[in-house]
Amino acid sequence: MCSAELVLCRVEGNAVRQMRHFKVILKPDGKQISIHQGATLVDAAGQAGIVLNSVCGGRGTCRKCQVYVEPDNRKVLACQYRVESDLTVTIPPESRYFEQRILAEGVDDTLRITPDVHEKYSGFCAGAPLGVAVDLGTTTVVGSLLDLTSGEPSDPVVRADV
Repeated sequence: MCSAELVLCRVEGNAVRQMRHFKVILKPDGKQISIHQGATLVDAAGQAGIVLNSVCGGRGTCRKCQVYVEPDNRKVLACQYRVESDLTVTIPPESRYFEQRILAEGVDDTLRITPDVHEKYSGFCAGAPLGVAVDLGTTTVVGSLLDLTSGEPSDPVVRADV
């Protein structure tokens, strides 16, 4: 049985149309909201004050907003799933937004660099020769300049949501 509400909304000028609203229950928080047909589950969670991971901006590429839709506990992407009926949704902890941590330093700092380029092009540039180290992640890019003489890195430059 559908318990959708019909709500009158003004669209353009004096034109009026009907929009259906559906009940969405969000577990384990126990929050219940009413949201218009066609809204995403990210929208529904946001209306309830729950922020979901969505580092891809809702394109569905990062897969970090996965939730479970009852009754069959089907896994869906909250940024792509549109509300078309009353729903009960379970949001796992890993899909909730918390402070994002980006690994900008390696775990092994004992690496010593002995570059050939220093010997071949030592008169090419003023100062210490520099190299670039780049880590291309799924949703983050981290880059550092390296002094090729000492192997010492500069402060990393981090870019998220690429």
